[in-house]
Amino acid sequence: MTSRLENLSMTSRLENLLEQHIRAYKLPKPERNYKGIKNRRLEFDFAWPAIKIAVEVQGGVWKKGGHTSGKGVTRDCEKMCLAQLEGWILLPVTGDHVKEGKAIDWIVEAMHIRK
Repeated sequence: MTSRLENLSMTSRLENLLEQHIRAYKLPKPERNYKGIKNRRLEFDFAWPAIKIAVEVQGGVWKKGGHTSGKGVTRDCEKMCLAQLEGWILLPVTGDHVKEGKAIDWIVEAMHIRK
């Protein structure tokens, strides 16, 4: 059984890897754990507030983690809906997306859309 702490450390490793990709691509530095939804405590893992692009790294999707429980999926859906209603491009990505380079490709594409 995987503990919540193990899932958090896995998510942290994935976020650190994505941050390395962002630096390697010489993209603007994102804000981390950004509260981008008015009057809500919800945070984005990575955000570029000026252009309203955010990334959520979904750790532990292959294990019983916070993002795979009914409560977690419901919370994530709410965050995505609220973000979209406020004009954000919200990119939910998995560890596989980060490792395979798809996440950084989607971030670059979103930035081109917002230019």
